[in-house]
Amino acid sequence: MREPQPGDARGAVEASDVDARRIVAVAAALLVVLALVTGAVRGLLQWWQVPVATSASTPQSFRSDAPQLLPAPLEERATFVAEKDRLLHGYGWADREAGFARIPIEVAIDLLAGGEAAASERTEREGPR
Repeated sequence: MREPQPGDARGAVEASDVDARRIVAVAAALLVVLALVTGAVRGLLQWWQVPVATSASTPQSFRSDAPQLLPAPLEERATFVAEKDRLLHGYGWADREAGFARIPIEVAIDLLAGGEAAASERTEREGPR
């Protein structure tokens, strides 16, 4: 059998895969940086006079001007849709003083598409809603 030569991968002895000193040094450096950042944040909070919350403090009530959630959204949505449907498919006054009336959407489409005769024919056939 042949003697291992320098640079020969078969007989070479490997050094340690992990350099433990380097890992410990990096971990220590990270801890030092973490301590410095924590101290800096605490110093800034004290300088800006921001109260630091502790786990024993009671939470303060939060008030917002944002819209509140509905207690029964499905019922309110159904009411909303029914009202819009009534306005879309019914007769009524949009502005009585100005003389603007609301007509069903189907009649309005017939007026635009087929003229007044088709709209009056549909109204006679279905009757006002």
